[in-house]
Amino acid sequence: MKTSLAIMLASGRVQRLLPTASLVLAVLTYSMPATAEEQTLKGRLVINQPTGTSTALPSFGGHTFNANKYSGVALFENGRVAYKQYIESSDDTEAGGDFKGYSTYTFENGDSLTMSYTGGWKGDGFTGEYKVLSGTGAYAGASGTGAFKSVDEPWQDASMADVTVKLTLAAR
Repeated sequence: MKTSLAIMLASGRVQRLLPTASLVLAVLTYSMPATAEEQTLKGRLVINQPTGTSTALPSFGGHTFNANKYSGVALFENGRVAYKQYIESSDDTEAGGDFKGYSTYTFENGDSLTMSYTGGWKGDGFTGEYKVLSGTGAYAGASGTGAFKSVDEPWQDASMADVTVKLTLAAR
């Protein structure tokens, strides 16, 4: 007894169906939506004290409003290095304060991530959260969130923080 495939082979129907089947497979493959890639950047950031002019308004009710520009360098676990520049405004008291700002990490190859952030500080350090706003190069169209937390360091005029950013990269 012959199977259906044997009958189709004998009649030449398979040879006639192959071009059509190949075309259907190609259309299905190329019309499938591309999937976004997830990526997590983890590293350590070293921050210099404010660069340029610091703006502090007169204290009012125990609060001082400050606006500063900072810079630093981040070393990530995947071996990448990024220069970070950011601007920040803070509402400070003697015991602590809250801050918000915008930062851009620019990697050695020119890729960059720009994020907004919010956070706070007290005598034992600072913490905050990132929201990805935009990116360039490999990070064009990326979205995501992240966090940072200060770690002990021996310097008077610099700070150090652990940084984690969870990204969803745009489908390519």
